[in-house]
Amino acid sequence: MIDEQQSGCASHEPYALQVTDDSMEPEFVKGCVIVVEPAGHAENGNFIVVDYANDTWFRQYVYSDGRHWLRALNGDYDDMEVTGPFNIRGVVISQSFKRQRKRYI
Repeated sequence: MIDEQQSGCASHEPYALQVTDDSMEPEFVKGCVIVVEPAGHAENGNFIVVDYANDTWFRQYVYSDGRHWLRALNGDYDDMEVTGPFNIRGVVISQSFKRQRKRYI
């Protein structure tokens, strides 16, 4: 169900993405930069970048009662139950916003 295929050396290097909406506020504000570790193993509660349902999402990964969920921290957005194949692109290891940095792993 989880496909974490990686190929080549560069695919194992951390990369940065800018958050483009408010779905993960208040922890990750729109405009902040997240650093993603593609070789990281996603555990319950981690913040992840994931391909699912023909889109790429930044959400909190939740595994509960044998079910996988993608949770938005902002209550204005619905949680998504993952019912089909998905590809975890990586685990968020830090964020930066206005010269302030916060680490997660």
